[in-house]
Amino acid sequence: MPPERFVDTYREHDNWMVTYGAIYRSACVKAVGGEDPELGVEADAVMKREIAMRWGACFIPERLAMWRPPASGGFTRSADFAAALALHDRIARRLEHPPGRAPTPAELEVLRLWRRRIELAHLHILLEERPTPYDKIATVLGRIQEPSAVLRALIAVARSPLRSRLLLKLYHFASQRPAERRRIARRKLGLC
Repeated sequence: MPPERFVDTYREHDNWMVTYGAIYRSACVKAVGGEDPELGVEADAVMKREIAMRWGACFIPERLAMWRPPASGGFTRSADFAAALALHDRIARRLEHPPGRAPTPAELEVLRLWRRRIELAHLHILLEERPTPYDKIATVLGRIQEPSAVLRALIAVARSPLRSRLLLKLYHFASQRPAERRRIARRKLGLC
């Protein structure tokens, strides 16, 4: 996949690159500065996107690695919600200001898509918690850049005494890519 197709591919398929199943050219890793230790557990995810946007990528449609989520759910599901948000802010700064150069329009679009993915991941996790942590949900929704009128209304719902878990779940579902909405619907209807 040439670098100029990365944004469209990422927009359509989201996180199709798995770091533990990837092979990198050492010159590319060195050119992007390797893994930034300030980005913690997400350093490899940022590095692989930077490499693919600058030099392209190759996808091998075979099972090269398997992943089993930890019982804790990983860092995004971390009990330290503030630390997870702070890490995601550091990643956004890195993507907005790559070392030694200005970001390309493609990099800024990937940043927008990545932020959206992280916001939806946090929202999904929080909607699964009992009791529902409406204060954290309002925080995540409030971080969305350029919120629509519907989103502003949902933030008000999350902060009000008349909280509606169903409305928040519907917003989460409607915010997914079409293919993801179909997958969720099939799973909920027991068709898969």
